[in-house]
Amino acid sequence: MGASYRHDYRAFGEHVLRADWMRANLLARAERVKAAAEADAARYSDTGHYASSFESSSGTHGGSRGDRAYGRVRNTDPAAAAIEFGHLSGQTGDTDRRPVEGHHTLVRALDAAADT
Repeated sequence: MGASYRHDYRAFGEHVLRADWMRANLLARAERVKAAAEADAARYSDTGHYASSFESSSGTHGGSRGDRAYGRVRNTDPAAAAIEFGHLSGQTGDTDRRPVEGHHTLVRALDAAADT
């Protein structure tokens, strides 16, 4: 007679996917990403506003079904999307608008979330 296993999805969610230790782990990773993003953003920020606008958080309503712990890093600067992903220089209607490449700060900072 072989061994058998019956997965208890409710218990797995409670003790692993939404557990306090998982949320704390993901918050710690988000804090590392935030620190790396702030350090990277400080290199090209004239005012420092973008670099000082990063926030980290964690919770338990992540994942596609809202049943997972998550860690999140975001930037609240109104220009964050343009800085992160790029934009066109000049004003709307200008004939000489050039693309400005994005800095991709958060993408580069994600390596900081890895276990060391």
